[in-house]
Amino acid sequence: MEEVDVEDTAIAQRLPNYKLEKSTIMKNTVFTVVAAFVLVTFFACNKDRITGDTYESMDEFFDLNKVEEQEFIINETDTAGPIVGNQGTEIYIGHRIFQYTNKPDDVTYPYILKLVELYQYKDIIFYKMPTPHSSGALDNGGEIRVRAFKDAEELMLIPGSYLKTVFSSDATASDMNPFQGEAPGDVFSQWNLASDGSVVLTNNSKYVYNTFTMGWLTPAKNRAASAKSDIKFEVKGTGGAYINLAICFKDFHCVLTGNNLVLEDVPVGEEATIVAMAKDQNGKFRLHQQSLTTSANLTIDLDMKEVSESELMGALEGL
Repeated sequence: MEEVDVEDTAIAQRLPNYKLEKSTIMKNTVFTVVAAFVLVTFFACNKDRITGDTYESMDEFFDLNKVEEQEFIINETDTAGPIVGNQGTEIYIGHRIFQYTNKPDDVTYPYILKLVELYQYKDIIFYKMPTPHSSGALDNGGEIRVRAFKDAEELMLIPGSYLKTVFSSDATASDMNPFQGEAPGDVFSQWNLASDGSVVLTNNSKYVYNTFTMGWLTPAKNRAASAKSDIKFEVKGTGGAYINLAICFKDFHCVLTGNNLVLEDVPVGEEATIVAMAKDQNGKFRLHQQSLTTSANLTIDLDMKEVSESELMGALEGL
């Protein structure tokens, strides 16, 4: 009688179940491999999103590079000639032209005159004082802010008195008007055509702005546009709302700025340069600069190249 191997017999009896178990193991192994691949891909994609460019605020950089507000101590002898700012603005101080805003006391000497001068595009951008207008844009001869203080109290002009200012920019038009800026809390709001009797004259190829109101001043005229349109921007990464946008025009002096990846109400058909700048998650400067002719319904893909601080400043100086 042939001897039967008990172990072989047991395997034979369990063969269907053995095949099933083996098949199940193989399926489970395949499932595990596929699942692991999906998880690796998922986390890799998420890692890419996390480590992509994230744009951050440049407010601190703007504050460090904006022009300083100059201070002049005014004595009675200063009424004989102009006070001259760092960028050439001349201010002529009349004899006793200031008063307190809330009391009848005479303002005695000395007092302080404060001056901000914005002529270059980069200075206007850093100070965040663009020159938009409801029907176009303001072609202007620069911007200044002039204020007077006695101790800590801000002064105003005595009714009927005016302050003579001469802008250092060359006069390019004879029909400029006096505009006054609103910037409550140092946040730009709008420019308004003066209604207080202020005038802009042209003398020796310079703009003479005689103002009856202290504050932000610009000799300007509206450059009416046949059409206006928003320029929209798209960018890869996150934090696009922190990207600072500005458009600087070639044929007239004006800067418009934007927010949330939109430049609003841009005159159509004008030669201009667009700059977009921000810091990234590593504190590196990023810049997109582009010259173009403005058109309706324009959308621009931003190419935010990494630049050094000196390269960024050089680009802004060249606007």
